[in-house]
Amino acid sequence: MHVTTERLSWKERIGYGSSDLATNFVSQMIITYLVVFYTDVFGLQPSVVATLFLVAGFADAANSLVWGAIIDNTKSRWGKSRPYLLWLCLPAAVLSVLVFTVPDLNKDGKIAYAYITYILILFVNSGIGNSVNTLLTSITSNPRERITLMSVRMVCGMAGMAIVTSITIPLVERLGNGNDGQGYFRVAVIFAVISVFFYLFSFSKIRERVTLDQTIKLPLKTGIKAFKGNHLWFLALCIVFFYWLGNSVSLATTVYYFRYNMQASELIPYLFLIKALAMMLIFALTPTIVSRLGKRYSIMTGCFLAVIGQLLFLAYGLHAGFAIAGLLLNSFGKGLIMGMFTLFIADSVDYGFRRTGIKAQGLLTSLSGIGVKIGSSLGSALGPWILAIGHYVPNQNIQPASALTSIETGFLWLPIITYILIFLAMLKYDTTTMG
Repeated sequence: MHVTTERLSWKERIGYGSSDLATNFVSQMIITYLVVFYTDVFGLQPSVVATLFLVAGFADAANSLVWGAIIDNTKSRWGKSRPYLLWLCLPAAVLSVLVFTVPDLNKDGKIAYAYITYILILFVNSGIGNSVNTLLTSITSNPRERITLMSVRMVCGMAGMAIVTSITIPLVERLGNGNDGQGYFRVAVIFAVISVFFYLFSFSKIRERVTLDQTIKLPLKTGIKAFKGNHLWFLALCIVFFYWLGNSVSLATTVYYFRYNMQASELIPYLFLIKALAMMLIFALTPTIVSRLGKRYSIMTGCFLAVIGQLLFLAYGLHAGFAIAGLLLNSFGKGLIMGMFTLFIADSVDYGFRRTGIKAQGLLTSLSGIGVKIGSSLGSALGPWILAIGHYVPNQNIQPASALTSIETGFLWLPIITYILIFLAMLKYDTTTMG
């Protein structure tokens, strides 16, 4: 294996970060607004949307195995992971537009269309996501450079999130001219074009240095041995599962919570902008925070801040400042958690290699992605299921009390439970392996 300890240029660091910027122009619109689009524009019942997300999510978990094996056995002049930024950017862009298209079909036809387009976009995004994650282990083996790369990537990703989440609704209203279906479609086209540009930019600026002999294939049976005794990987899996479970159910109910519980729809764009800027700040400070606290206590601090932030939303009725303070604290906390599990996954690859002599970065990273996929699918499904249980009525300004309670449960209480579970998992963490 060829390793490197050289410092990377800022051009390459930003190039790597641009891959996450591109991803967020596609994924954030889906993560944040697809539930609202499906229930209030596309015309699907919340229970149908919940089942769709659950089925598609578990299918997407299987995608991780597929893409892990593909990446580990890829050999090209560009490396193992990097070429997929080039090969998959156009399919991802096209599918992201189709997802936000309202076809002229009957009820059953629309359901089938939603299943096909959503499952396909998840499959392609899974390929890109696994490629971006494994690139962290292939660009450099220098731990400090990995922390810097992760920090730059997260800042760029949050920049994309800030743009997409804060301007989507205003753009939908402006470009739709009263037709939200047309509005979502046109916004999706704009974001798709931007994503292709940044994927190509990222592809052109990075290169893989940490390489194995590309003539050697890695059979699945051999790659699985890298899991033996790899407690770092199991810890990363636990963190990503609970984080994305809580994050996804919160995102799925955020628009509903501000629109109906707080009666503050006008704050939604500013909410997402503040949230993204706060997470960008914490990502920029992550290298300094990790050097002071270590990875374990950085995550535990993140869990504490996230819980306090959630609870402050309950005091919104007393003063709007409590909601802003809660949003900031919650975003700082989530940023710390999110940044750390990316490093845990990269470290688990190296730890598995030290123990077994097998560097199965594609397999280990993609199987860690299963935690993301299952957590996200369950969280995304819980959102519309909660709406259905609470008897939510689409586009009705005054919702029944049961709907408001269900929305609050999804937005506030379920995420709190997941942060507590992550905190408890870190109490059991062995710090002798990693800081």
